[in-house]
Amino acid sequence: MKTCGGSSHRLTDSTHCEHRVFSPQHRANFPKIKEFIRSIRTSGDEASTIFRCATCWDKSSESSPVIFGARLHLCAECIFVGCWANGHIQDHHQHTLHYLAIDLTLGHIYCFRCRDYIYDLGSYFEPDQDDTMTDESSPRKDWLPNVIEMELVQSYSKQISFPQSKFLGLRGLNNLGNTCFMNSVLQTLFHNPLMRNFFLSDSHNRRTCTKKANGICLPCEMDYLYSEIYSGNKTPFSPHHILYSIWRYASSTFAGYEQQDAHEFLIALLNGLHLHFTSADPKPPIFADLPQESESQKNCSCMVHAIWNGTLRSDVTCTSCQHISTTYDPFFDVSLDLPNYRKKGASPKALTMVDVDFDEKSESLESCLERFTRPETLNGREKFFCQTCQGYRDTTKKLSFHMLPVVLCLHFKRFEQPSTKIETPVTFPETLDLTPFIAEMWTSTDDGNFQDDDLEILESHVGDVDPVYQLFGIVTHIGNMDNGHYICHVRHQNGWYKCDDAWITESDLEQVLSTNAYVLFYVKRVLDYEKE
Repeated sequence: MKTCGGSSHRLTDSTHCEHRVFSPQHRANFPKIKEFIRSIRTSGDEASTIFRCATCWDKSSESSPVIFGARLHLCAECIFVGCWANGHIQDHHQHTLHYLAIDLTLGHIYCFRCRDYIYDLGSYFEPDQDDTMTDESSPRKDWLPNVIEMELVQSYSKQISFPQSKFLGLRGLNNLGNTCFMNSVLQTLFHNPLMRNFFLSDSHNRRTCTKKANGICLPCEMDYLYSEIYSGNKTPFSPHHILYSIWRYASSTFAGYEQQDAHEFLIALLNGLHLHFTSADPKPPIFADLPQESESQKNCSCMVHAIWNGTLRSDVTCTSCQHISTTYDPFFDVSLDLPNYRKKGASPKALTMVDVDFDEKSESLESCLERFTRPETLNGREKFFCQTCQGYRDTTKKLSFHMLPVVLCLHFKRFEQPSTKIETPVTFPETLDLTPFIAEMWTSTDDGNFQDDDLEILESHVGDVDPVYQLFGIVTHIGNMDNGHYICHVRHQNGWYKCDDAWITESDLEQVLSTNAYVLFYVKRVLDYEKE
């Protein structure tokens, strides 16, 4: 068995090597040395950029340049770090007779007695068969550093400490050619607390992922993006990897350099992430409202469904027999209609609903949700077939929220065909309470109006649910449909920032709430957990 090899001489039997003869105190450090070597080999050359040669380092200078190619070695028996190129680790051996040193670049152990590197670490770290000493028979001896070693510890600790920065996670994205729609959506995802925690906690590791379709894995691309955004680098980043993956994965839908819709990109990306998480051979998604009802998706526990999925309840009531037919539909986002109020003095040609000046009337998010859940009469060609009456009857249809998502995405329908944009301003709150729009509340009251004394009824139906949401992201479209631009505002460490491609500037809540929002992102104030 060859334990050493390479430079001066070789040993054919590891038992003949003098570095095997160590006291039990040295043997106690073997697990720590093995773990340290493993960390060096998995992190590449990062360790060599943290440590510095104790002899070369000028202690009078606050910052000393890292000397590349110096082959730094760490003594395995003390905390001395010396470079091989200038002979400082060799001098340390001559003065201390410490025989083992760890190469901080490659993770190899050098033995000065053998004058060679130890490659067979497995046989080296295995204890001798006749070594019956245990931790109980060998009492632990604390290490007390001397004055010089204490100075080195304090100096090196200063080198590897990183100051906290409120800007960590704020990094601009370069526009790659009308890609502001993608940049604005990605910035909101970077500051989505649930998605951020998922990817930064290494829940999906791109280095160990085996699910790739034609060399593309959208979760891997997102994992790479999160690592870049939260790396501390302030230089604007070019997200060409995710753009290329979307081009290939979404085919011609997002290929090219034309302006695209930010909401459609969000839906396509979420659908793609879901398919990659749940399928070994994901196919390109169909860009429609998500998700499609299926048994597999009903019980899907992937990251996308756990964060974004909610359920709408649809109650269709027959006006003849009062029979109620109830269905449940999953959703990732809610699209809300807007009345087309014209600007003061503008031409009313494009008006589709009402002709009112902005100064006289504006919309609110609550009024849009009220209109979304308002009962709708179905008659004429929209008559519903009643199972009780066995015929087509006039009915009323009402939507309400049955299961609330952790992250709520609200999309305003601002674009109409062929080329009309609805500029109606919508006011929205920082804190949104969905209690009046929950299904159980509507069925518990005759008039559908929520009262304070109905809270007990709500809790009896939905348990300890907290239907209150906190705003964390807004996507805004500026300009018209033919020549527009997307920006976004994100909440970061209790502050608000405006993201305009590569430029990120501080904002405030007043400016945020006055934007003409296109897509709103809310997160639950209190997370709910299922009882097992």
